[in-house]
Amino acid sequence: MLVMESVSITVILLAVAFLFLRAKRALYAKSVLPLMIVPLAHSAGHPISYFLASFFPLDRIQVFLVVDILALIVSCVLLGVFAGKFHNKTSRLVYLVSGCAFVLILSLVFIFHVLTLP
Repeated sequence: MLVMESVSITVILLAVAFLFLRAKRALYAKSVLPLMIVPLAHSAGHPISYFLASFFPLDRIQVFLVVDILALIVSCVLLGVFAGKFHNKTSRLVYLVSGCAFVLILSLVFIFHVLTLP
């Protein structure tokens, strides 16, 4: 289910945020946090899918897909909010495009993997 991989991505992004904090770049550290939403939601989506599938008329795979898609939407919205805090227009654009591309590609990999499960 790519759960361990998403945990690894989260740990790496936490390390990057920590390094920014140590370099006294709090804005950069906070700007890394929206990138962690998709891997965190995917990691948490595994146990959540079993729990929610028992309450709703959906199977586990459908719940997992909903969790991943909602995480993608929330992450892109937060990337837009944090992009507004950059003073330079070029930095804002690069952050927004690269962050959204990272989150979108990661979400597509997770969604494709969930759809190909037996």
